Amino acid sequence: MSHHARALDVVANNVANINTDGFKASRVMSEGTPEVAPADGGRKGIARTTIDRDFNAAAALPGDPLQFAIQDDAFYAVLQFDGTTIYSRTGNLQLDSDGNILGVGGRLLEPPIALPADHSSPSMTSTGVVLALDPEGNQVDIGQVSFVRFINPQGLETAGEGLFVETANSGPPTAGVPGEGSFRELLPGTIEGSNVELVLQFTSMMTAQRAYQASARAFRVGDEMLELATDVAQ
Repeated sequence: MSHHARALDVVANNVANINTDGFKASRVMSEGTPEVAPADGGRKGIARTTIDRDFNAAAALPGDPLQFAIQDDAFYAVLQFDGTTIYSRTGNLQLDSDGNILGVGGRLLEPPIALPADHSSPSMTSTGVVLALDPEGNQVDIGQVSFVRFINPQGLETAGEGLFVETANSGPPTAGVPGEGSFRELLPGTIEGSNVELVLQFTSMMTAQRAYQASARAFRVGDEMLELATDVAQ
């Protein structure tokens, strides 16, 4: 019952973020042996519940020249406010009043990229390079956004705001450049939408609801049988 209740909570969170840029849907996973008792005498039924995140790319929506959509399972690095490195897929880059190129939630990129004082009109390329116009109107390279991949992205720890933290389960990050090796090119001038599929979420919701009701009914029947046995014993 706890597992299915958690599944309903996850579905509710997914549906609530259907319009959140870069949001990745989650699903509840479990392990167990409902038919046969484990050899070590452990409990039957669901033994463990975990949340699995879907990192498949979502549809790319029109955005600003400095924004981009990632087409594979890569991440880009930003600096957390405490100076540590953290990772995101939400390519909603912005320019602050000091000329810094900022990542999700107003965080500096890692390594930082800044617009020179006499330059203007920053934009992103499909390979992660930030371009800008110099005083003569020429487009020049002012920095490369750092992209990485993880052996097991499911092992990343969620930090909120579309941010993820490296863990022992995720493995260390492997750096790369979009368009080179196994890294796919970016879609500049777009922003990745949410990959939540309403049909799938409602199907999961109905399945969890029915399973929860069936589990609750089994408890009720068990209580009734125990009550009957108690009456007979008396």
